[in-house]
Amino acid sequence: YLENHDGILYSRVHHQENQQPYTLPYISNGNSITKHSHWLRSSLVRAIRYCTSVEDFNHERIYLEMTYLANGYSIDFIDK
Repeated sequence: YLENHDGILYSRVHHQENQQPYTLPYISNGNSITKHSHWLRSSLVRAIRYCTSVEDFNHERIYLEMTYLANGYSIDFIDK
């Protein structure tokens, strides 16, 4: 998501409206825990790069945490 607010560039992570919220990517082969861990780290790095405000980053971080909790991962897994 990218927008111009009175000459100030504003951006954040965009989630497609037609996708079901709180879903993780499907892992067909290999260790899904390792791959989901890598995906979480990559998603957090993407959020750091895309979000112009700390508030938007925190919303994205909470969204990612809720996604993992909704898919059966523990808070300990998320905190690693």
